[in-house]
Amino acid sequence: MMRRSCPCWVFVWLLLPFGLTAHAADRPVALGRAGKVPGVTSWIVPPTPNGLIPNQSWLSIGSSPDGQIYITGSDHKTNAALYRLGRQEAGLVYAGDARAASEAAANWLPGETAQKFHVRPLYYRGRLYLATADFTDENDGFLNHRGFHWYAYDPAAGRFSDLSATEPRGVGGEHASIVAMAIDEERGLIYGHDTPRGNLYCYNIATGRTANLGKPPFVPEGCHMPGRYLWINHAGRVYFTISACGDVLFYDPKTGFGERKEWTIATEDHGAMVFRTGTQSLDHERVYLADATGRIYRYDKQDDSFQLLGRAGSDGADYQWKGSLKLRAFNLTADEKKIYFINDDAKVSAFWEWDIASHRTKRLCDLSALDDRIGAGKFNIHGGNDSWDDDGYLYFCSFGKDPVNPTELILSRLDPVRLKVQLGLLADLVEVNVSMSDATTIRFRRNGGTSASQQVILRVQPAGTLDAPASFRQLTFLAGSDRVDVAVHELLSGPGAERGKMVITVLGNGDTYRAGADRIIEIAR
Repeated sequence: MMRRSCPCWVFVWLLLPFGLTAHAADRPVALGRAGKVPGVTSWIVPPTPNGLIPNQSWLSIGSSPDGQIYITGSDHKTNAALYRLGRQEAGLVYAGDARAASEAAANWLPGETAQKFHVRPLYYRGRLYLATADFTDENDGFLNHRGFHWYAYDPAAGRFSDLSATEPRGVGGEHASIVAMAIDEERGLIYGHDTPRGNLYCYNIATGRTANLGKPPFVPEGCHMPGRYLWINHAGRVYFTISACGDVLFYDPKTGFGERKEWTIATEDHGAMVFRTGTQSLDHERVYLADATGRIYRYDKQDDSFQLLGRAGSDGADYQWKGSLKLRAFNLTADEKKIYFINDDAKVSAFWEWDIASHRTKRLCDLSALDDRIGAGKFNIHGGNDSWDDDGYLYFCSFGKDPVNPTELILSRLDPVRLKVQLGLLADLVEVNVSMSDATTIRFRRNGGTSASQQVILRVQPAGTLDAPASFRQLTFLAGSDRVDVAVHELLSGPGAERGKMVITVLGNGDTYRAGADRIIEIAR
């Protein structure tokens, strides 16, 4: 049975604001539709030029330092594609797909498929990296699939490339599918975790070669569920989970595989033994993780510590999966006080806020209050972690998993601060702007409510390159004040302050205030 009795995507090309147009290079573009509350916009992810009709996206939204958002879409059968939502573009733009890139590199065998990208597009030195997952069931069916390919997208050149075309046998790992990925930026290495065997792969970006590191010797043979999130500490140690073990495992480049037996995780449910999703602090020093049953953990790179923070709870059975909240969409506010998430695999999907200090869960609204389409019961899977842009919007995708009548794949953008003002949880919409008061003084102003004090987050970074190291600072508006003046030399001292032009950006915290239209200033030193 086909996706629809009527090919609705054809009409999508013709009608606005849902429609698609074509760039000169035949790149489909999906235009956004405003949601039901201010600050909400959604896009139907468009078909590819070679016929892929995307209807799924598993934990696969990422961003680049210039504020562009990337999402992948697949049909879980034949092919997977990458799309870009640029700040200067009219809509969601097709960037490339696995089959087209591999065919261009003569690395696509007859009958080969790329069922999906199951990893976030990860940025590193001007390119976005991905790996395919062509089989994700927990059985030996993986032996019938060739293996995964590494891909890279170069935004400047507009090129989506198959990196594995130059590797032996044309794949990164035979019969393997990558479902979690992390980049060791200091060492130029990409790690990928395989399903269903749990092998760890390492791709050296400089040499273009992949090494199969295997799996811990204490993990039994067979098919297991690997975790969907990897993280790396300052020493290059890679942490991960797998369903055969009830604690956190690691690979250390110097000592090999090991386990942190003191870092136990929930084991009462098969899916709870692995981390389903994760998100990081602005400076990447802390990692927040969630399992399939709503338990939330924190890892601190500074002291290599790990702890269970608490568990997100629901206020009704309609929001639960097997009696708990199942999470994939998972985003930390910049002030590191709240985590927003969406529950999966339930009768009703909602947007939630979890307070890190009190461990309290608050349901902000059902998704139907944001957009009628994603609020429909058939849209019961939602992804998007670490998916903020510089303007303070977070992004998530929504779809269903009925193989006979699949839904569209919808990308949504949400401003949590505007939403909380709309819901009456914030009294005023507060925005912060920056300008030069005089040659030596930077002025920060807030409009909206001024009755309470407000901490504001700043990013300080050398101008001219997306890869320049950044530092993060805070300034405080006192209660009753709408202005803070700071001497240039005070703000530009310390780490990250270099000679030449410096860019200061006001970052919305995603919790209590927004960055205003004048949020960026460039200063020559």
